[in-house]
Amino acid sequence: MAIHPDGSIIVADRENHVIRRVTTDGHVTTIAGIPGQSGFSEGAALNSKFSQPEDVVFAQDGTLFVADSGNHQVRHIDTSGNVLTFAGDILSRFGNTDAVGVLARFTRPSGMCIDSLGNLYVAESQPGLIRKISPERAVTTLAGKTKEESGKDFFRPFQIAFDPSGDLYVSDLNLILKISSLGEISIYAGQPGSRFGDLDGGADTARLHAPDSLAFDQAGNIFTSSTAVL
Repeated sequence: MAIHPDGSIIVADRENHVIRRVTTDGHVTTIAGIPGQSGFSEGAALNSKFSQPEDVVFAQDGTLFVADSGNHQVRHIDTSGNVLTFAGDILSRFGNTDAVGVLARFTRPSGMCIDSLGNLYVAESQPGLIRKISPERAVTTLAGKTKEESGKDFFRPFQIAFDPSGDLYVSDLNLILKISSLGEISIYAGQPGSRFGDLDGGADTARLHAPDSLAFDQAGNIFTSSTAVL
């Protein structure tokens, strides 16, 4: 979800393949996509098509970015209400190619966040990468390794968020990981390996099971939701 400046909530409605708005008085409308129709098309928002959109995030200029997971693309909805592909193969072909705009390839983009310079960060649940997209649409791999490379940094990263100091956090299969501003990856909470669960405790003794959303409060506390609890 993302919060619009007017206080309404913008939601990526994955299984309906649409983007929806919930106003402050609880009124729900579809603002992009065609309900129940998975596919790919651009243009006017309500005539466009998405495939399993996973996340949305606003840029400072009001542009809304969409992680269009099933199309393996990052789309954007401009302030005039038009949907365009920001990065990712225009034919919805998947991969992990670093390039500019539609010459780049993604595989199942999921969570996103944006920094103060307008750089967009994208978690790919498959093959387990964190990608960075500059305002000029240049796509680079920030962290993670493909299956062709030895040793994986992430298993299935889903959501990402910045803390107040600028470090990036990633919710993985049963961990919350931290990527420092220097690119160093460390375990912030949870136990590595196959230690799933819902055990409370210190960061190094607690157990998590499929942590999903991430959010920080003003004090720097991190909040996460669990999609499955044993």
